[in-house]
Amino acid sequence: MSLQQAITHYLARKEDFESSQARAEEIRAQLLPAAEQGIATARETKSQAGKTLRGAKTSTEVEQASSALRDAEQAFKDAVQLRDNLDSDLKAWNDRRERHRNDVETAKRRMFELKRLEMLDAFTLTADQLEQLEQIIAAKSAASGSPRNGYADPIAEKYGDMEGSQKSQIADALLSEMVASVP
Repeated sequence: MSLQQAITHYLARKEDFESSQARAEEIRAQLLPAAEQGIATARETKSQAGKTLRGAKTSTEVEQASSALRDAEQAFKDAVQLRDNLDSDLKAWNDRRERHRNDVETAKRRMFELKRLEMLDAFTLTADQLEQLEQIIAAKSAASGSPRNGYADPIAEKYGDMEGSQKSQIADALLSEMVASVP
């Protein structure tokens, strides 16, 4: 997978997660309360239609009231079905939310790994700089008696380690740069 493909994949996963999360919030905040209100209204309409049927005095009134009651019962069933469907959608989202979040994070890590490899490939030291770095490492190993000195040790010793907030800021800048690179 190329870096551009990884960026596109990450953006697609992120967009999918955010749209699914927005839909779940819409269901929770707006659609479920409206469905519950629809059930209450349909229940009341059904009750009124039943009263009208019980008070009918002619065959025409009975037919009209029966038809209205059937319509009201169907509207009530439809309202309950809508609420059940919304509940089901919300539960399904809750069941898959972590998997979606993990997909986004996995895509992001893959994107950053490819970016790291790209930057590492472009990073070079002259032969003299590399030789000097190796001599510093060898001298420190000889002085400490420990063979566990890597290339990063002299750099960290001279320039210090990056602070966590600095790493975050640089990572955020890299993320912005990668996202902006997608046409």
